[in-house]
Amino acid sequence: DALYLLGLIAYKKGIWTEAIDLLSLVAKTYPNYPNYRLALAEVYQNQGNLDKAKEMYLTEPENPQAMAAVGWIELKKGNPKEARKIFQKNPVAESFLGLAELNPNTKLSYLKKALDLEKTPRTLRAMAVYYLNHKKYHLAQKYVNQLREDKYLKALLLKGLNQKQKAIDILKELTIENAFNWEVWLELAGLAESINDATVAENAYR
Repeated sequence: DALYLLGLIAYKKGIWTEAIDLLSLVAKTYPNYPNYRLALAEVYQNQGNLDKAKEMYLTEPENPQAMAAVGWIELKKGNPKEARKIFQKNPVAESFLGLAELNPNTKLSYLKKALDLEKTPRTLRAMAVYYLNHKKYHLAQKYVNQLREDKYLKALLLKGLNQKQKAIDILKELTIENAFNWEVWLELAGLAESINDATVAENAYR
């Protein structure tokens, strides 16, 4: 449907009101097509309207992906017990990622289960971040290498491998691509300080 495609385009561009209006219309016009409602739910979720997102996802209670999304919403709303119940009843990759967050002592086993079910940028990134956080850089490298478009993770990996100048060069590129990503600026400043590059550090802190 043309309106559906226009709604997705508006969503990708971050034009929330237009995306919601178009996808709401499509969902009402074609009530027998659950994908339209789920697309609308995703827009609401990423917009931050968790209640409306949950309402849409719950129209598909037999869909484990939709219910896993509800689990994440409950987790974000500060309801870990409810989230855990939902994740355990719906054994899909997103649920295992959620259980990984809820079980820090057995986090890696849940991340591996998620990756076994779905090899996606999200599950690969979760594994990479886990190993980076635990300073197991050579294990992280396996996953970072599969995420070619994730320059930030690559920079963190290079930092961990003590290739700091290469990491700085990547972070500089990222500041040009998105000047408002403060996480990147702070990482750049800290790295520059660590190699006594006062000029880059000062510019980053500005």
